[in-house]
Amino acid sequence: MILLKNIFLNEPISVIVQNKPETFTEWLSNPNTIIAISALLISLSGLYLSVRYNRKTLNETMKYNKLSVEPLLLLSMFTIDEKLTINLENAGLGSANLLPLEITHNNQTYNSFWTLLQPFIQNIKNEIEYYDHYTFNTNTPLSASNKIDLINITFKANQTMKSIASELNGVNVKIRYKTMYDEERVLNEKLMLNI
Repeated sequence: MILLKNIFLNEPISVIVQNKPETFTEWLSNPNTIIAISALLISLSGLYLSVRYNRKTLNETMKYNKLSVEPLLLLSMFTIDEKLTINLENAGLGSANLLPLEITHNNQTYNSFWTLLQPFIQNIKNEIEYYDHYTFNTNTPLSASNKIDLINITFKANQTMKSIASELNGVNVKIRYKTMYDEERVLNEKLMLNI
């Protein structure tokens, strides 16, 4: 009110300013300073918590995304009547790029079931009705929910099938593969079949 009155009456306004230097303790105990420092601390702690939460959320999202397209390889050996099959199935949600296979039997390493069984098959050729095998190269893709028959043999007699199956029992199979994120995984399985 005084200011408006001075303006309308053209009277000069006199303002008295005291330039008294404050000490640090006086400045720190000033209510305006306390409010300003409190607001700064609250905003910095809020920023820290926000960044930390967002980083955690981002890491969890990336981890979930990787797991959501992770392949899950299953190796199985089974017999039906006179038929012996060893297959590799991708039961996961993402595709797998298969790397060369390593089969260990009697301290020898083979790169396919064909090379492992070749000596046995030569001796019983007449007792095999059908024989098929699959050899994969580097980066052979195996899509989700698909399977590959690594070996498929149909025998004329059940006894011959049992002898080959018992020879394959205990064979170690090592399958290396890469995920969609180019991370290498290893499947180590020992073939087992109750005959």
